[in-house]
Order: sequence, then C-alpha cells, then structure tokens
Amino acid sequence: ANRQHELGQDLASDPMESSFLKAMASCDGVLLVLDSEATPFKRIWCCFEEGVVTLAARGRLQSHEGGGASLRELVARYGREGSRSPLLLDIATVTPLSGAVVILTDGLTQEETRQEQNVPGQGWHRKSSREETFPVDLVESCLDIDIRRSEEH
Repeated sequence: ANRQHELGQDLASDPMESSFLKAMASCDGVLLVLDSEATPFKRIWCCFEEGVVTLAARGRLQSHEGGGASLRELVARYGREGSRSPLLLDIATVTPLSGAVVILTDGLTQEETRQEQNVPGQGWHRKSSREETFPVDLVESCLDIDIRRSEEH
C-alpha cells in the first residue's frame, strides 16, 4: 500500500493524513512480524502504525485534531454499533530453537472461537497453548524500546 522507497510523495505534513493511515483504514488489522532484534520497534513508521492500532483500540484517537477521512474511519470503528471492529494487532515471530512460527493474536482465531462456543474455556486454553512458545526474551526486549531513537527506514 505504501511505496517504501518513494515516501516523499505519499507523506503529508500530518502523519494522520499519510498513505500509511489510509492503508490501515481499509484493513481489519496489522500483523507485526518481529525478527530476533525486534527491528519494527526501531522504525518510526512501524511505531506509528503500532501506535495508531493501540490508540484506536482504546478509543484514544478522537482527541487528535486534524486528520482526514482515514482517521475519521478509524475513530468511527471504535465501539460503535454496526461499525467495523477496531483494528486488530497480531504479532508473529520465529522461535530461535525450532524455527517454528508463533503468533500472538488479538483475541481468538476463528477455530478457537468455534471451540470456545462448543466448550466454554476450550478456545482460550488452545490459544494459551499456541502462544506459550513465543520467545519471552523478545517480548522483554520490546519493553525497552525508545521510539525517539527510531529510524526513518
């Protein structure tokens, strides 16, 4: 959705009117893929996208003045009857030892939701089992990120 090497023509002076936000307004969520260095937390536009998702999920974007139709679309999704669900944020990585992909999901997957409906507690148990191999040290390293030192690319 964004021309990573030609961002100058896509960016407005207000990031809330950028192509990044326009792309996010048309999505159901964001998949954050982490390498062993948690590189996306060191890139300013990744931090922007992550911040928009978390602020929108908590209903905190309403206070932003300015912004265009894309921002209004994201704000309208927060907790309103008949509107699209707020953006989801899922986080994926590869486990260092086995090389297996593990994903932390924002809520239950479709299969886990079906299991939860059939046997209460089963879907959440399966989610916990699926996510237990996510590398804790990677999560801990993300807690020390300072976005003021983020890079543009």
